[in-house]
Amino acid sequence: MNSPEQPLDFTNPADGLLYNTVGATSQSHLDRREHDLSIGRFTEFRFPKSNAPAPDVPAPLTPAVFNEQYARQMHSYLFQDVYPWAGETRADRNFQGQKKGDREGYLMSYAHYRQISPDLAAVSAQLSQENNLKGLDKDQFVKRAAYYMDHYNHIHAFREGNGRTVQAMFFELGKQAGYKLDLTPEFREFNPARDTALIAESANPRNNIGRLEALLTRLVKPRAGKEAELARHPSQARPLAEPTPAVVRIEALRELKASSQAVNIRLNELRQTKEGDPMHNALFINLQRHVTPKPEAIAQLAPALHRQVEDAAQAPAKVGNGQAQLDRFSRAIDQAALLYAGQGQQLTVTPPTPKEEPEGKIGPTSEVQQQKAPEPKRRGPRL
Repeated sequence: MNSPEQPLDFTNPADGLLYNTVGATSQSHLDRREHDLSIGRFTEFRFPKSNAPAPDVPAPLTPAVFNEQYARQMHSYLFQDVYPWAGETRADRNFQGQKKGDREGYLMSYAHYRQISPDLAAVSAQLSQENNLKGLDKDQFVKRAAYYMDHYNHIHAFREGNGRTVQAMFFELGKQAGYKLDLTPEFREFNPARDTALIAESANPRNNIGRLEALLTRLVKPRAGKEAELARHPSQARPLAEPTPAVVRIEALRELKASSQAVNIRLNELRQTKEGDPMHNALFINLQRHVTPKPEAIAQLAPALHRQVEDAAQAPAKVGNGQAQLDRFSRAIDQAALLYAGQGQQLTVTPPTPKEEPEGKIGPTSEVQQQKAPEPKRRGPRL
Protein backbone atom coordinates (compact mmCIF):
# COMPACT_ATOMS: atom_id res chain seq x y z
CA MET A 1 0.00 0.00 0.00
CA ASN A 2 1.04 3.63 -0.48
CA SER A 3 2.97 5.44 2.22
CA PRO A 4 2.81 9.25 2.40
CA GLU A 5 6.15 9.39 0.54
CA GLN A 6 5.03 7.21 -2.38
CA PRO A 7 3.53 8.70 -5.56
CA LEU A 8 -0.10 7.95 -6.29
CA ASP A 9 0.58 7.03 -9.91
CA PHE A 10 2.60 4.25 -11.51
CA THR A 11 3.84 6.66 -14.19
CA ASN A 12 6.39 9.41 -13.66
CA PRO A 13 4.90 12.63 -15.07
CA ALA A 14 8.39 14.00 -15.71
CA ASP A 15 9.17 11.51 -18.49
CA GLY A 16 5.94 9.55 -19.03
CA LEU A 17 7.64 6.26 -18.11
CA LEU A 18 6.65 3.83 -15.42
CA TYR A 19 8.63 4.49 -12.24
CA ASN A 20 11.65 2.21 -12.55
CA THR A 21 15.00 1.46 -10.95
CA VAL A 22 16.99 0.82 -14.15
CA GLY A 23 17.56 4.45 -15.14
CA ALA A 24 15.49 4.12 -18.31
CA THR A 25 15.63 7.19 -20.55
CA SER A 26 13.07 6.03 -23.13
CA GLN A 27 10.23 3.56 -23.50
CA SER A 28 12.35 1.26 -25.66
CA HIS A 29 15.13 1.35 -23.06
CA LEU A 30 12.68 0.43 -20.29
CA ASP A 31 11.11 -2.31 -22.42
CA ARG A 32 14.48 -3.95 -23.06
CA ARG A 33 15.58 -3.82 -19.44
CA GLU A 34 12.22 -5.04 -18.16
CA HIS A 35 12.22 -7.92 -20.60
CA ASP A 36 15.77 -9.05 -19.90
CA LEU A 37 15.60 -8.78 -16.12
CA SER A 38 12.15 -10.29 -15.62
CA ILE A 39 12.84 -13.13 -18.05
CA GLY A 40 16.03 -13.81 -16.14
CA ARG A 41 14.06 -14.14 -12.91
CA PHE A 42 11.44 -16.33 -14.61
CA THR A 43 14.17 -18.63 -15.94
CA GLU A 44 15.71 -18.73 -12.48
CA PHE A 45 12.30 -19.69 -11.08
CA ARG A 46 11.81 -22.54 -13.56
CA PHE A 47 15.38 -23.80 -13.36
CA PRO A 48 16.75 -22.88 -9.90
CA LYS A 49 20.49 -23.20 -9.34
CA SER A 50 21.79 -24.03 -5.90
CA ASN A 51 24.90 -21.89 -6.35
CA ALA A 52 23.07 -18.79 -7.68
CA PRO A 53 23.29 -15.66 -5.51
CA ALA A 54 20.21 -15.15 -3.38
CA PRO A 55 17.99 -12.33 -4.71
CA ASP A 56 16.77 -9.53 -2.47
CA VAL A 57 13.24 -10.91 -2.88
CA PRO A 58 13.27 -14.72 -2.93
CA ALA A 59 10.97 -16.79 -5.09
CA PRO A 60 7.74 -17.53 -3.21
CA LEU A 61 7.32 -20.92 -1.64
CA THR A 62 4.92 -23.48 -3.07
CA PRO A 63 1.48 -22.17 -2.08
CA ALA A 64 -1.50 -24.02 -0.67
CA VAL A 65 -3.75 -21.35 -2.15
CA PHE A 66 -3.05 -19.31 -5.30
CA ASN A 67 -4.36 -16.15 -3.70
CA GLU A 68 -3.53 -12.44 -3.72
CA GLN A 69 -0.64 -12.85 -1.32
CA TYR A 70 1.03 -15.40 -3.60
CA ALA A 71 0.38 -13.29 -6.71
CA ARG A 72 1.96 -10.27 -5.04
CA GLN A 73 4.97 -12.30 -3.93
CA MET A 74 5.47 -13.72 -7.41
CA HIS A 75 5.20 -10.30 -9.07
CA SER A 76 7.60 -8.83 -6.50
CA TYR A 77 10.11 -11.60 -7.20
CA LEU A 78 9.91 -11.34 -11.00
CA PHE A 79 10.10 -7.54 -11.21
CA GLN A 80 12.27 -6.67 -8.20
CA ASP A 81 15.11 -5.54 -10.49
CA VAL A 82 12.94 -3.18 -12.53
CA TYR A 83 10.11 -1.53 -10.62
CA PRO A 84 10.04 -0.03 -7.12
CA TRP A 85 6.33 -0.88 -7.04
CA ALA A 86 6.85 -4.59 -7.78
CA GLY A 87 4.28 -6.53 -5.78
CA GLU A 88 1.73 -3.70 -5.70
CA THR A 89 -1.62 -4.28 -7.36
CA ARG A 90 -3.53 -1.73 -9.42
CA ALA A 91 -5.67 -1.15 -6.32
CA ASP A 92 -2.68 0.23 -4.43
CA ARG A 93 -2.55 3.23 -6.77
CA ASN A 94 -6.17 3.33 -8.00
CA PHE A 95 -5.31 2.42 -11.60
CA GLN A 96 -7.87 0.97 -13.99
CA GLY A 97 -6.57 0.79 -17.55
CA GLN A 98 -8.00 -0.74 -20.68
CA LYS A 99 -6.90 -1.06 -24.28
CA LYS A 100 -8.22 -1.68 -27.74
CA GLY A 101 -8.77 -5.23 -28.82
CA ASP A 102 -7.67 -6.61 -32.16
CA ARG A 103 -11.31 -6.67 -33.25
CA GLU A 104 -12.40 -3.24 -34.50
CA GLY A 105 -14.81 -1.51 -32.14
CA TYR A 106 -13.97 -3.71 -29.16
CA LEU A 107 -12.16 -2.76 -25.97
CA MET A 108 -10.46 -5.02 -23.47
CA SER A 109 -10.78 -4.14 -19.84
CA TYR A 110 -10.09 -5.87 -16.60
CA ALA A 111 -11.72 -6.23 -13.22
CA HIS A 112 -12.27 -2.90 -11.54
CA TYR A 113 -9.32 -2.16 -9.28
CA ARG A 114 -11.67 -2.09 -6.29
CA GLN A 115 -12.62 -5.70 -7.04
CA ILE A 116 -9.09 -7.13 -7.37
CA SER A 117 -8.88 -8.38 -3.77
CA PRO A 118 -12.38 -9.90 -3.54
CA ASP A 119 -12.10 -11.43 -7.03
CA LEU A 120 -8.73 -13.01 -6.29
CA ALA A 121 -10.13 -14.35 -3.03
CA ALA A 122 -13.15 -15.86 -4.81
CA VAL A 123 -11.25 -17.42 -7.72
CA SER A 124 -8.41 -18.81 -5.60
CA ALA A 125 -10.91 -20.25 -3.10
CA GLN A 126 -12.75 -22.05 -5.89
CA LEU A 127 -9.46 -23.35 -7.29
CA SER A 128 -8.63 -24.69 -3.82
CA GLN A 129 -11.98 -26.49 -3.71
CA GLU A 130 -10.86 -28.25 -6.90
CA ASN A 131 -7.70 -29.33 -5.06
CA ASN A 132 -5.58 -27.10 -7.31
CA LEU A 133 -6.55 -29.29 -10.29
CA LYS A 134 -4.95 -32.47 -8.99
CA GLY A 135 -6.31 -35.85 -10.08
CA LEU A 136 -7.14 -34.82 -13.66
CA ASP A 137 -6.14 -36.38 -16.95
CA LYS A 138 -4.49 -34.09 -19.47
CA ASP A 139 -7.68 -33.08 -21.29
CA GLN A 140 -9.46 -32.24 -18.04
CA PHE A 141 -6.44 -30.37 -16.70
CA VAL A 142 -6.09 -28.27 -19.86
CA LYS A 143 -9.74 -27.20 -19.78
CA ARG A 144 -9.69 -26.23 -16.11
CA ALA A 145 -6.26 -24.59 -16.30
CA ALA A 146 -7.42 -22.46 -19.27
CA TYR A 147 -10.58 -21.52 -17.36
CA TYR A 148 -8.62 -20.33 -14.33
CA MET A 149 -5.89 -18.68 -16.40
CA ASP A 150 -8.61 -16.64 -18.08
CA HIS A 151 -10.01 -15.58 -14.70
CA TYR A 152 -6.62 -14.47 -13.38
CA ASN A 153 -6.00 -12.60 -16.62
CA HIS A 154 -9.31 -10.76 -16.32
CA ILE A 155 -8.50 -9.77 -12.73
CA HIS A 156 -5.21 -8.42 -14.13
CA ALA A 157 -3.93 -7.52 -10.71
CA PHE A 158 -0.86 -5.53 -11.75
CA ARG A 159 -0.09 -2.41 -13.75
CA GLU A 160 2.49 -4.30 -15.81
CA GLY A 161 3.81 -7.85 -15.89
CA ASN A 162 0.55 -9.77 -15.55
CA GLY A 163 1.39 -12.24 -18.30
CA ARG A 164 4.69 -13.31 -16.79
CA THR A 165 3.22 -13.44 -13.29
CA VAL A 166 0.32 -15.64 -14.39
CA GLN A 167 2.65 -17.92 -16.37
CA ALA A 168 4.90 -18.36 -13.33
CA MET A 169 1.92 -19.05 -11.07
CA PHE A 170 0.51 -21.63 -13.46
CA PHE A 171 3.91 -23.23 -13.95
CA GLU A 172 3.76 -23.93 -10.21
CA LEU A 173 0.11 -24.96 -10.35
CA GLY A 174 0.90 -27.46 -13.10
CA LYS A 175 3.82 -28.89 -11.14
CA GLN A 176 1.55 -29.50 -8.15
CA ALA A 177 -0.96 -31.24 -10.41
CA GLY A 178 1.65 -33.46 -12.05
CA TYR A 179 2.05 -31.50 -15.30
CA LYS A 180 4.65 -29.31 -16.94
CA LEU A 181 2.80 -26.14 -17.93
CA ASP A 182 5.41 -24.04 -19.68
CA LEU A 183 4.24 -21.56 -22.32
CA THR A 184 7.67 -20.26 -23.29
CA PRO A 185 7.94 -22.37 -26.49
CA GLU A 186 4.97 -20.43 -27.92
CA PHE A 187 5.04 -17.28 -25.81
CA ARG A 188 4.00 -15.05 -28.73
CA GLU A 189 0.71 -16.94 -28.99
CA PHE A 190 -0.17 -16.45 -25.33
CA ASN A 191 -1.23 -12.78 -25.53
CA PRO A 192 -3.63 -13.13 -28.49
CA ALA A 193 -5.04 -16.35 -27.02
CA ARG A 194 -5.77 -14.77 -23.63
CA ASP A 195 -7.08 -11.56 -25.28
CA THR A 196 -9.58 -13.53 -27.37
CA ALA A 197 -10.93 -15.07 -24.17
CA LEU A 198 -11.02 -11.68 -22.47
CA ILE A 199 -12.99 -9.90 -25.19
CA ALA A 200 -15.46 -12.83 -25.27
CA GLU A 201 -17.09 -11.78 -28.52
CA SER A 202 -19.06 -15.02 -28.78
CA ALA A 203 -22.07 -15.87 -26.61
CA ASN A 204 -20.60 -19.39 -26.37
CA PRO A 205 -17.79 -19.44 -23.76
CA ARG A 206 -16.19 -22.42 -25.49
CA ASN A 207 -15.56 -20.31 -28.59
CA ASN A 208 -13.89 -17.55 -26.58
CA ILE A 209 -11.51 -19.74 -24.59
CA GLY A 210 -10.83 -22.26 -27.37
CA ARG A 211 -7.62 -20.58 -28.57
CA LEU A 212 -6.17 -20.63 -25.06
CA GLU A 213 -7.17 -24.28 -24.60
CA ALA A 214 -5.53 -25.19 -27.91
CA LEU A 215 -2.30 -23.51 -26.79
CA LEU A 216 -2.28 -25.43 -23.51
CA THR A 217 -3.11 -28.68 -25.28
CA ARG A 218 0.03 -28.33 -27.39
CA LEU A 219 2.31 -27.38 -24.51
CA VAL A 220 1.13 -29.18 -21.37
CA LYS A 221 3.07 -32.40 -20.71
CA PRO A 222 2.74 -34.98 -17.89
CA ARG A 223 5.68 -34.89 -15.51
CA ALA A 224 7.63 -38.07 -14.82
CA GLY A 225 8.06 -39.64 -11.41
CA LYS A 226 5.96 -41.15 -8.65
CA GLU A 227 5.09 -37.82 -7.07
CA ALA A 228 3.66 -36.52 -10.35
CA GLU A 229 1.79 -39.78 -10.95
CA LEU A 230 0.26 -39.52 -7.50
CA ALA A 231 -0.78 -35.92 -8.17
CA ARG A 232 -2.60 -37.05 -11.34
CA HIS A 233 -4.31 -40.03 -9.69
CA PRO A 234 -8.12 -39.75 -9.99
CA SER A 235 -8.48 -40.16 -6.22
CA GLN A 236 -7.07 -36.62 -5.90
CA ALA A 237 -9.75 -35.03 -8.08
CA ARG A 238 -12.31 -32.72 -6.48
CA PRO A 239 -14.58 -31.72 -9.37
CA LEU A 240 -17.16 -28.99 -8.87
CA ALA A 241 -20.66 -29.37 -10.24
CA GLU A 242 -20.82 -25.63 -10.85
CA PRO A 243 -18.88 -22.46 -9.96
CA THR A 244 -19.20 -21.05 -6.47
CA PRO A 245 -21.76 -18.25 -5.99
CA ALA A 246 -18.99 -15.65 -5.75
CA VAL A 247 -17.45 -16.76 -9.06
CA VAL A 248 -20.88 -16.94 -10.71
CA ARG A 249 -21.33 -13.27 -9.88
CA ILE A 250 -17.89 -12.42 -11.29
CA GLU A 251 -18.76 -14.25 -14.51
CA ALA A 252 -22.11 -12.45 -14.73
CA LEU A 253 -20.38 -9.06 -14.65
CA ARG A 254 -17.86 -10.20 -17.26
CA GLU A 255 -20.69 -11.34 -19.54
CA LEU A 256 -22.46 -8.02 -19.01
CA LYS A 257 -19.41 -6.08 -20.18
CA ALA A 258 -18.55 -8.44 -23.02
CA SER A 259 -22.09 -8.58 -24.42
CA SER A 260 -22.40 -4.79 -24.32
CA GLN A 261 -19.84 -4.28 -27.04
CA ALA A 262 -21.82 -5.48 -30.06
CA VAL A 263 -24.76 -3.42 -28.79
CA ASN A 264 -22.49 -0.38 -28.60
CA ILE A 265 -21.31 -0.95 -32.17
CA ARG A 266 -24.93 -0.78 -33.32
CA LEU A 267 -25.54 2.35 -31.26
CA ASN A 268 -22.50 3.97 -32.88
CA GLU A 269 -23.81 3.08 -36.32
CA LEU A 270 -27.20 4.52 -35.45
CA ARG A 271 -25.64 7.76 -34.16
CA GLN A 272 -22.91 7.81 -36.83
CA THR A 273 -20.26 8.03 -34.14
CA LYS A 274 -16.71 8.16 -35.45
CA GLU A 275 -13.80 6.03 -34.28
CA GLY A 276 -11.78 7.83 -31.61
CA ASP A 277 -14.72 9.83 -30.29
CA PRO A 278 -15.12 9.49 -26.49
CA MET A 279 -18.55 8.07 -27.31
CA HIS A 280 -16.92 5.25 -29.29
CA ASN A 281 -17.48 2.58 -26.64
CA ALA A 282 -19.44 4.59 -24.10
CA LEU A 283 -21.79 1.81 -23.04
CA PHE A 284 -18.91 -0.50 -22.19
CA ILE A 285 -16.97 2.28 -20.45
CA ASN A 286 -19.99 3.29 -18.38
CA LEU A 287 -20.50 -0.26 -17.21
CA GLN A 288 -16.85 -0.37 -16.18
CA ARG A 289 -17.11 2.94 -14.33
CA HIS A 290 -20.48 2.64 -12.64
CA VAL A 291 -21.37 -1.03 -12.32
CA THR A 292 -18.22 -3.07 -11.84
CA PRO A 293 -17.02 -1.11 -8.77
CA LYS A 294 -20.51 -1.29 -7.25
CA PRO A 295 -22.25 -4.24 -8.90
CA GLU A 296 -25.24 -3.96 -6.56
CA ALA A 297 -26.15 -0.92 -8.72
CA ILE A 298 -27.11 -3.11 -11.67
CA ALA A 299 -30.72 -3.57 -10.52
CA GLN A 300 -31.15 0.21 -10.33
CA LEU A 301 -29.56 0.76 -13.74
CA ALA A 302 -31.19 -2.19 -15.55
CA PRO A 303 -34.10 -0.17 -17.03
CA ALA A 304 -31.68 2.37 -18.56
CA LEU A 305 -29.57 -0.47 -19.99
CA HIS A 306 -32.61 -2.14 -21.52
CA ARG A 307 -33.45 1.18 -23.19
CA GLN A 308 -30.02 1.07 -24.81
CA VAL A 309 -30.96 -2.31 -26.28
CA GLU A 310 -34.19 -0.85 -27.62
CA ASP A 311 -32.29 2.03 -29.21
CA ALA A 312 -29.71 -0.33 -30.74
CA ALA A 313 -32.50 -2.37 -32.31
CA GLN A 314 -33.17 0.59 -34.61
CA ALA A 315 -29.76 0.20 -36.26
CA PRO A 316 -29.30 -2.02 -39.35
CA ALA A 317 -29.44 -5.69 -38.38
CA LYS A 318 -26.16 -6.37 -40.21
CA VAL A 319 -24.31 -4.25 -37.66
CA GLY A 320 -23.15 -5.91 -34.44
CA ASN A 321 -24.21 -9.45 -35.43
CA GLY A 322 -27.93 -8.76 -35.41
CA GLN A 323 -30.65 -9.53 -32.92
CA ALA A 324 -28.79 -12.39 -31.26
CA GLN A 325 -26.29 -10.00 -29.69
CA LEU A 326 -29.05 -7.68 -28.46
CA ASP A 327 -30.74 -10.67 -26.83
CA ARG A 328 -27.43 -11.70 -25.28
CA PHE A 329 -27.00 -8.31 -23.63
CA SER A 330 -30.61 -8.31 -22.40
CA ARG A 331 -30.09 -11.71 -20.76
CA ALA A 332 -26.84 -10.51 -19.20
CA ILE A 333 -28.58 -7.46 -17.69
CA ASP A 334 -31.31 -9.58 -16.13
CA GLN A 335 -28.89 -12.26 -14.89
CA ALA A 336 -26.57 -9.77 -13.23
CA ALA A 337 -29.47 -7.89 -11.63
CA LEU A 338 -30.83 -11.15 -10.25
CA LEU A 339 -27.48 -12.32 -8.87
CA TYR A 340 -26.69 -9.02 -7.19
CA ALA A 341 -30.16 -8.36 -5.81
CA GLY A 342 -29.85 -7.57 -2.12
CA GLN A 343 -26.03 -7.53 -2.26
CA GLY A 344 -25.78 -3.92 -1.15
CA GLN A 345 -27.40 -0.51 -0.94
CA GLN A 346 -28.64 1.53 -3.86
CA LEU A 347 -26.11 3.41 -5.92
CA THR A 348 -25.29 6.81 -4.46
CA VAL A 349 -23.57 9.67 -6.20
CA THR A 350 -20.42 10.74 -4.36
CA PRO A 351 -17.78 13.35 -5.22
CA PRO A 352 -14.81 11.77 -6.99
CA THR A 353 -11.64 11.33 -4.97
CA PRO A 354 -8.23 11.96 -6.56
CA LYS A 355 -7.28 9.48 -9.29
CA GLU A 356 -10.68 7.78 -9.19
CA GLU A 357 -13.41 7.71 -11.80
CA PRO A 358 -16.54 9.63 -10.84
CA GLU A 359 -19.44 7.49 -9.67
CA GLY A 360 -23.01 8.01 -10.75
CA LYS A 361 -25.84 6.94 -12.99
CA ILE A 362 -25.51 6.01 -16.61
CA GLY A 363 -26.94 9.10 -18.18
CA PRO A 364 -28.24 9.95 -21.65
CA THR A 365 -26.01 10.43 -24.63
CA SER A 366 -25.28 14.08 -23.88
CA GLU A 367 -23.83 13.13 -20.49
CA VAL A 368 -21.82 10.24 -21.85
CA GLN A 369 -20.15 12.39 -24.47
CA GLN A 370 -18.53 14.52 -21.78
CA GLN A 371 -16.53 11.62 -20.36
CA LYS A 372 -12.83 11.29 -21.13
CA ALA A 373 -11.56 8.56 -23.38
CA PRO A 374 -9.80 5.77 -21.48
CA GLU A 375 -6.06 5.90 -20.90
CA PRO A 376 -4.50 3.20 -23.10
CA LYS A 377 -2.47 0.53 -21.39
CA ARG A 378 1.18 0.42 -22.42
CA ARG A 379 2.13 -2.30 -24.83
CA GLY A 380 5.61 -3.43 -23.90
CA PRO A 381 7.35 -6.69 -24.74
CA ARG A 382 5.63 -9.58 -23.05
CA LEU A 383 6.58 -13.16 -22.39
